[in-house]
Amino acid sequence: MAETREVCVDRESSSNDELKQVTNLVSYFVNMVVLTIELLQKWYPDVHSYESLTLYNSKLTDISGLIGLTQVKELSLYSNRIQDLSPLAKLPQLKTLYLYDNQIQDISPLAGLTQLEKLNLTGNQIRDLSPLAGLTQLKDLSLAQNQIRDISPLSELFQLEILDLSNNQIQDLSPVSRLTQLKSLHFLR
Repeated sequence: MAETREVCVDRESSSNDELKQVTNLVSYFVNMVVLTIELLQKWYPDVHSYESLTLYNSKLTDISGLIGLTQVKELSLYSNRIQDLSPLAKLPQLKTLYLYDNQIQDISPLAGLTQLEKLNLTGNQIRDLSPLAGLTQLKDLSLAQNQIRDISPLSELFQLEILDLSNNQIQDLSPVSRLTQLKSLHFLR
């Protein structure tokens, strides 16, 4: 198993020289005001070999630079300004995906990510869950603070153990009644 190292880069305390000294990263944490994927690739040419990548609170809107990251199994893109998820469709190896606190409405690009086990979409503007219907490996799904009314697309996700549906517009919970593996269900209005 590859060694995991974590680095936190803060725009006010880190120089480019400090960044270049870090090698063999598997996990990379970034906390900057603005970061482009192209800049990350310039600093770390080996970013394509990372298994875990976290880009949070970076005001990211365009994630098209992630398309070539074919080794990434865990991707955290929370607290950004992401709307378009289409580049993620090119990352079918993802097992964990954190997209909370963005500006996402359309999750259809996630439909082909059939290896996903953990998905967090809390704090977006999602209404339609039908793209999730085929993600049968999901064990942990967070959909709190969206605009969801219909959860019937979740009715066949039999591996789900944790489901957070808090703060949505859901009236009918019966679609999840057949999810026998469910250990934790959060439903607050």
